[in-house]
Amino acid sequence: MKVPKILIAEDDAFFRDSMERLLQISGYETRSCSCGKEALARLAEEVFDILISDFRMPGMDGLELIGKARNMDPTMAMILVTGVPPEDLGDRLKKSRLDAFLSKPLDWQGLSLLLESLCRMKRQGSGEFGAERAVG
Repeated sequence: MKVPKILIAEDDAFFRDSMERLLQISGYETRSCSCGKEALARLAEEVFDILISDFRMPGMDGLELIGKARNMDPTMAMILVTGVPPEDLGDRLKKSRLDAFLSKPLDWQGLSLLLESLCRMKRQGSGEFGAERAVG
């Protein structure tokens, strides 16, 4: 079984580095970036199983990034993490095709359980995470 590969898009360096370290300790392969533009460049170069994106980032917000990432790879799981209340995101959140929405401050145990659940569903459904997909 391949280790799930996670891309973290978060402009807060401390939060991004903390999340990356915790996910690596939990056995995930991770990459991280500080903005949506950098995340899209990474997605064009590498295959990821899960995208975890902050909502508020410079250049493009997390929902815009998730929309573009979903078009690049419809099989990738998408998680939005934000301090913005869900009701403030309104229809954008409803139309986003997210797999999960997590509020800050982040419940690390909740994130861990969510990732385990997403990985289990992927294994039971359409195959293992880490399956080869075209990247162009």
